Amino acid sequence: MSPPGGVWSDDKDVSGTPGNPVLQHNHSKRYDVFYYSNSATFMSSVVITILLVNKKSCENGIKSYALRVCLVVGLVGLLIAYAAGSCRRSKESIYLIIIAAAVLISLVIQVLILSSTHDTVGGPWSKCMERLLKRLLRLKDGGQQTVPDQQGSLEHDEKNERKRHKYLMLLAVLAASITYQAGLNPSGGFWYDDPNHVAGNPVLHDIHPWRYRTFFIFNGISFMASIVVIMFLLEKSVRKKVVTLEVLHLIMILDLLALMTAFAAGSCRKFRTSMYMLFYSACPLKSELSVVQLVLNCSNLLHLHLNCTFNKLILEC
Repeated sequence: MSPPGGVWSDDKDVSGTPGNPVLQHNHSKRYDVFYYSNSATFMSSVVITILLVNKKSCENGIKSYALRVCLVVGLVGLLIAYAAGSCRRSKESIYLIIIAAAVLISLVIQVLILSSTHDTVGGPWSKCMERLLKRLLRLKDGGQQTVPDQQGSLEHDEKNERKRHKYLMLLAVLAASITYQAGLNPSGGFWYDDPNHVAGNPVLHDIHPWRYRTFFIFNGISFMASIVVIMFLLEKSVRKKVVTLEVLHLIMILDLLALMTAFAAGSCRKFRTSMYMLFYSACPLKSELSVVQLVLNCSNLLHLHLNCTFNKLILEC
């Protein structure tokens, strides 16, 4: 409905037909790739919604892998549409191809190593990954607990895992939607039909090229990282705790840091204001409190408050 680059206005001296996309006139092949990829993502999202509405169709879709195929098609189409709609030059496309290649490599590692070893938890690959996670993230060793202790804290741990799973998915979807829209419609807008500039190109790219490159690269990193987190959370190996949520927690922190850097580069026009934004963004990190932990703490406090209020109402009745 709102393609990247905008649409032609109804002025007299415009080069294209009023109401038609500017990107289709100046970069027809790039627009076609964006249009069909975005349409495939939209239709796959509609199919997923239809499958999830009915319980019987949802069970049949899970058994026949239709739901998983639609999810993969939607996410891959979203990546292609972002790469085609947010770039105007080959150099920018190379940047996104490198980032997308890193995403694909991580998914290949997930499929070949993690998914193949989730049935044999004691295998060499599983032990190697467990040691790396303990060293990098300082995970606590939960294998030394006794059986009664495990049974006593099993329900509490599973409940916390489900909560963290939901909030990580919420943040990942929110970051993906924000970065997708920001990449297709960057700050500063687009040039109109002007003899000195190409219509549909970002204004920020011509006025502040280094600032636009910073925004473009970090916004792309944040978008790709959000897609990676969503794909990991949809994988069964995460629910079976082969891939711990601490890894996704770390990826999400890096995702939000990239998003804050892109915001500081795209929303400011002076170096001083960008430093102010980065300083304000780094203040919560100094106290070692991430955005995910803050959301979890606020939700827990809200949940306790609602429970107390509900109990008081029951006692009054």
